[in-house]
Amino acid sequence: MGRQQKRQGAAGREWTPLNGALMLALGLATLALALALAAQLPRTFGAADRYYAAVPCSATARVSCLSTETYQLEDTNFSHNDNWVRISTGPAGARTITLHGPPDSAISRLSAGDSLQVTSWEGHPVSIAESGHSAPADPVPAGAFFEYLEAATPLLALGLPLAWAGTRILLRGGDRLGVRGTSVTLAVTVVAAAELAIGFGQQLQSMHLVLGGYGGALAAGALLWLLALLRRRRSA
Repeated sequence: MGRQQKRQGAAGREWTPLNGALMLALGLATLALALALAAQLPRTFGAADRYYAAVPCSATARVSCLSTETYQLEDTNFSHNDNWVRISTGPAGARTITLHGPPDSAISRLSAGDSLQVTSWEGHPVSIAESGHSAPADPVPAGAFFEYLEAATPLLALGLPLAWAGTRILLRGGDRLGVRGTSVTLAVTVVAAAELAIGFGQQLQSMHLVLGGYGGALAAGALLWLLALLRRRRSA
């Protein structure tokens, strides 16, 4: 009996208006940062979509296509954190290509004087290859879109529950368990499902799958949030 009264008393304690104001301010600030990152998505989405749709250059495909040329290596560096190759581009020219992570052993055995195939897209090197082995160049053309999306997702999942909880406390008051439960439901669902959609989209190189999965994650999070609210109201 004493434990039950203690649990009821703990569940009945309410947040103060100061708590609500702080939650709302933090939620709005977090959402503002998420929107600033999201504002970069349309620009970077176009580049990623063109890159995934690119085909090898030919007589019929000359714009935003993949061109591959053979160059001679002038210098290389392969280590855990710093990987690059320097290719000769002419009588007095050279270009350094930074690699996206350590390459496999076949690429790392290359040295000055060896030949190397370089694939470029819209003037930017995207990969190097030798004897069937390849390594992506850095930055990856589609990488910026995913970096902005992955950065904005947790901020969105954190900012929405905070802003909602703060507003609810200021307008109606709210017990600790009610605010916390629905906030966690929304945040965990959005982050987990959205990151999963991003991962599948990158693996399958489909921007449409990324957007569809991401939108579905947000919809699922909103639905579970509403269901949690309805269930709580019915039990009140």
